[in-house]
Amino acid sequence: VFYQDFEHCPYDCYPGYFGNTNDLQLPTCTDACPKGSYCTRGSATPQLCSEGTFGPVEGLSSAIECVDCPEGKFSSHPGRIACVACPA
Repeated sequence: VFYQDFEHCPYDCYPGYFGNTNDLQLPTCTDACPKGSYCTRGSATPQLCSEGTFGPVEGLSSAIECVDCPEGKFSSHPGRIACVACPA
């Protein structure tokens, strides 16, 4: 659902932000996209960074901004905010 689809709202949510309520008045919408996820322009809900990546900061605006886990670390579930060390 896009910000412009909400009643009385003229703009898309900015990239890095999401909107999931009616009558939002600002293009920053409901809030910044949380860590571990990204929000493209017009997002109603955050999308989780995929396995093998992580989202270390708020406000990511695309999947390519999710960071690959470095060598020796992994992320086995989507939506991680950090990678963990591989078992020894």
